[in-house]
Amino acid sequence: MNVMRRGLPVCVLSLFGGCYASNVVARDERAVIAARAELPWQPATPAAFDGLFESIAIEGDAAVALLRIWYFFARDGRYAGAALVDTPEGPQFQTLNGRWQIGEHGLVLDDAAAAAADAAPEHLRLRHDGGTLILKKAKSL
Repeated sequence: MNVMRRGLPVCVLSLFGGCYASNVVARDERAVIAARAELPWQPATPAAFDGLFESIAIEGDAAVALLRIWYFFARDGRYAGAALVDTPEGPQFQTLNGRWQIGEHGLVLDDAAAAAADAAPEHLRLRHDGGTLILKKAKSL
């Protein structure tokens, strides 16, 4: 499957939609969700986007097809991303790279629409019209 250069940000940030009801999520997973909600989220600054991050939660419609997401943010404004996507042919990686910036409305990847961006220690939260992506800083490269 070929992906257009801006396909992943659009896929990741614009396909978010509804969430599962708490009675569908296992009790121990609800505790993890509650712990994430209690992180001290603040509006993200460029300093928060430094290094490799991996998804720990994909909420909304995109969660149906996106199995895992990784982003590497460089201090000079470059990024690379990869998503493991569940396709009819089986799981496939989709990748892209480009430029990122924090604008008035949040994180902007290339010329895609901005996603509201929050940061907590070792975490990023990206919110778009349809849902939320929570990333945790990876331990090492």
